[in-house]
Amino acid sequence: GSQPRVNALAVSISDETLAVTLSNAQLYQMTLSSSGGFGKDQEAPSYEYVSTAFHAGAIYGLDVCVRKPLAVTCGEDKTVRVWNYIDKTSELTKTFTEETFSVAFHPSGFHLIVGFSDK
Repeated sequence: GSQPRVNALAVSISDETLAVTLSNAQLYQMTLSSSGGFGKDQEAPSYEYVSTAFHAGAIYGLDVCVRKPLAVTCGEDKTVRVWNYIDKTSELTKTFTEETFSVAFHPSGFHLIVGFSDK
């Protein structure tokens, strides 16, 4: 697996926002600097998901927490994602170097176990 590639860029009509789509079907936005550059005293640009990120590829594992409104998924894109199903938000995303095949919450909701292929 390789890092996602940029598919397309678009700048808003006001030149304040840059939209970016990636090869893994994610959509990001970035606020552009009004001064046109990133000097010493300026913060580096930051990006945010336009909507909650999702898996790029098959989902292999799913579990629901007993004590919290959380679900966890893992998949072909080598990520584990924790979702709040009440707020409909992504709480956490962790990317690994190999595919994840199973995932489960500890009953407390504070720990996860992730299954990888046994090589």
